Amino acid sequence: MESKTIALVKVLGTEYEILSADPEHKDLHGSGHDGVCDYLTHRILISNLSDWDETEDRKAEYTKQTLRHEIIHAFLFESGLGYNSEKSEHWAMNEEMTDFFALQFPKIINTMKKAGAL
Repeated sequence: MESKTIALVKVLGTEYEILSADPEHKDLHGSGHDGVCDYLTHRILISNLSDWDETEDRKAEYTKQTLRHEIIHAFLFESGLGYNSEKSEHWAMNEEMTDFFALQFPKIINTMKKAGAL
C-alpha cells in the first residue's frame, strides 16, 4: 500500500505533493473516493485505479478529472475559503462547485486562450 510521488506543485505559494496510490491505501480505502486532498499535510492522493476493469484511456481521463478536482479543493482551501465559508454551509468546499470547475476547466482555459484573455 505504498504511494509514489508523481508531482510537486505550488498552490498559491504552498507546495503540495501529488501521490499515486493503490486503491487500498488507508486514506482511500473505504472512503468511496478516488482522490483526497489533505490540507494539513499538503498532499493530494490519487488512486492508481489498479482494480478498475477499464481501458487505459478511460483510466487516464478519469485520473486527470480526479486530479483537477483535488487541485481545485487545494486552491479553495489555500484561498482561505475552507474555513471562511462555514456560515454558508461550506459553499467553497462544496463537491458540486468543485466538480463544476474540475469538469469545465479544460473548456474554460481553451475559451480564455482563444479570446486572448491569458
